[in-house]
Amino acid sequence: METFQKIYPLEYYHKFLTQAVRPDGRSLLKTRKANISTGSVTSANASAFVKLGNTSVVVGIKAEVGKPPLGDQSQTIINVELTPLCSSLFISGKPSVTAMSLSVQLNSLVNSTSLVPTSELLFDAKGDLVWYLYLDIYCLDFDGNVYDACVLGMQAALRDLKLHEGEINEKREPLIRNDLPPRSIFIRHILVPLTFVVLSDYLLADPTHEEETLSSTQITIVYSSTGLLCEVYKAGGLILNDEKIQEC
Repeated sequence: METFQKIYPLEYYHKFLTQAVRPDGRSLLKTRKANISTGSVTSANASAFVKLGNTSVVVGIKAEVGKPPLGDQSQTIINVELTPLCSSLFISGKPSVTAMSLSVQLNSLVNSTSLVPTSELLFDAKGDLVWYLYLDIYCLDFDGNVYDACVLGMQAALRDLKLHEGEINEKREPLIRNDLPPRSIFIRHILVPLTFVVLSDYLLADPTHEEETLSSTQITIVYSSTGLLCEVYKAGGLILNDEKIQEC
């Protein structure tokens, strides 16, 4: 059976899908179990670890003080790293197309939903200086649906974050007010991501890497906990008909 799977992977999957089950035992629309923990990276201001099936990511947040942004510049900046540590598909050095695409998609999601209100990132009472949040996301194990794992980890790390109140001294230098306890920040939404692929005309939720590789198209939908549709993202592939979109 293992040899058949390697030589004829689509036919192997088709035998399972016709029975409304996947090779890993899940039903077609069942997601893998997600385990989330926070505070594991002591060198960061906040952190989170997410394991989604065999996919895992770690998120670290570095908070820095700076002048207020000009125009539409974001104060929450996300970068995704996919290295040979997580999969032999990636090499050291220049970021892969997949990593850059994930970074763009996550930054777009955070900005379009105003996930972190700018009022939460004031350093001093007057707003002469503000906090900038740099989120570095490292994939440790790459087994499909990394985007959903990143969204979950990003939110967990932001909820783990505590920022100090500050003031500006006579020399216009930022000073942390140690007489006040650090505060948690308000997160505008709880985002619920769910990625699907179409494989042999069957819709599968939370795909593994093998399912992504064999699929003809992929779509990600992100809702808020209040039912607000926050994002629909489809990166190429075949056109989905209305029936498939409604099923998502």
